[in-house]
Amino acid sequence: MTNSFRAFIIAVTLGCALAAIGSAEAARLDPGPGVYSFSGVSHLTGLGQDLRCTLTLTGSVELNSDGNVTVSVTRGDATGDFATGCSLVGFQFPWKATILAAAIPANPSQPIPMIFKNVMVTAATRNCTDQPTTVTAQFSNEVPITEPSTLRIDAEIGRCSVIGTFRAKTDVNLIR
Repeated sequence: MTNSFRAFIIAVTLGCALAAIGSAEAARLDPGPGVYSFSGVSHLTGLGQDLRCTLTLTGSVELNSDGNVTVSVTRGDATGDFATGCSLVGFQFPWKATILAAAIPANPSQPIPMIFKNVMVTAATRNCTDQPTTVTAQFSNEVPITEPSTLRIDAEIGRCSVIGTFRAKTDVNLIR
């Protein structure tokens, strides 16, 4: 094989590899990056508490230059009857999650797993964990996609657990 033919084969191979990398689909946000709130009834247990509260989480959803999505929860409130003790639930923020574009299913009705980092929750002024932890969650565009998206959390947070499905106040969809 001549050197020029080898150089041609190498150039074609590299070109194909670079084209494949460049054609990877990036995530898309509909209607776009911004600040979104999700709210719903949650069940928080632990540290002697058994609470049903309305939990509202607010934060930004952004597209990164690498085509992935970053979710940063910056505010949260647990509300309900004073008798329920919801006002005794506290949070430390921000919680951050990166969703890889490759993890977003081609079918927009399939759920999208995500992991929030830096999660701290308190109940009755006592920490559920001694240090920030991770919490798994599941984002869903819902069916049909015009319905408000949801965020589902069913996780242990140290000595506490939380279960809840939170609906977007303004719909945002993650698609690729």
